[in-house]
Amino acid sequence: MRTLHRVGLIDLVKETRVRGAVEHHYKAKDRPRVSEEAWESASPIAKQASVGSTLQTINDYAGAAAAAGGFDRGEAQLERTTIQLDSRGWKEVSQAFSDLLERADRIGEAAKKRLARDTKAEDASDAALVLMLFDAVRLSEPATNGTARKRKKAG
Repeated sequence: MRTLHRVGLIDLVKETRVRGAVEHHYKAKDRPRVSEEAWESASPIAKQASVGSTLQTINDYAGAAAAAGGFDRGEAQLERTTIQLDSRGWKEVSQAFSDLLERADRIGEAAKKRLARDTKAEDASDAALVLMLFDAVRLSEPATNGTARKRKKAG
């Protein structure tokens, strides 16, 4: 716990004296986002390890949610597409992802305030949002127009 606190991943929120000892209460900080510059300078092995671990977590989390009906809601989304991008397109799509995450954070904060006012809200639930943008590996022959596209709305 001290190491997590020292590297800034958790905050000490309270200390309680218990029978001559001090009990420490911590709260996790928001997961830090890796800057574009930091990611660019990371070694390939560090990137592969990080991506592999994250993808496994996402797979486990989404699989458990699916089994429990997590995609049953009409607004649930499960989509996949491939598009061909140049350098400018990569930057634009990457920025669109950043913009969406910022907007989702604002929406979440507004919902949190509404829920604080209405503690008996029956429609409250935790939501998970995963966005990915990566160089695609061709799994099949390309579509006749040069791009393969498959979209499926869950639910």
